[in-house]
Amino acid sequence: METQIAFTYDNPRQSVIDATHDAAHEAWKEAFPKFVVEFAAKATEPFSGEDLRLAYEQTDLPQTDKWQAAGKVYQRLVKERKLHPAGMARSRRYGNFLQTYLKY
Repeated sequence: METQIAFTYDNPRQSVIDATHDAAHEAWKEAFPKFVVEFAAKATEPFSGEDLRLAYEQTDLPQTDKWQAAGKVYQRLVKERKLHPAGMARSRRYGNFLQTYLKY
C-alpha cells in the first residue's frame, strides 16, 4: 500500500516550500526548471537536488539565494511527469538523505 502526502497548506513543510518559491527571483524560476529537464535528459544515473545545484551554479543562468525554492520545482516536474523519483542518496555535503530523480 502506497502512502501519499497531500501537498496542501495543511502540511507545514509544504507551506514553507511554497513561500520560499514565491520569494525566489522570477528569472531563476523561469530558467531553473528548463535546466532541470535538460539535465535529466542527459543523466545516465539518478541525481539529487544537490547535483542539480552544483551543476546549475556553474552556468551563467540567473542564480538564486533561495535554493529551498527548488523543492517546488521538483514537485511540479514530478507531477508533470518530467522527473521520476528514483530513491534516496546521502548528501555529499551534509550526510542527510536526499530524494534522487531520473527522467520520466
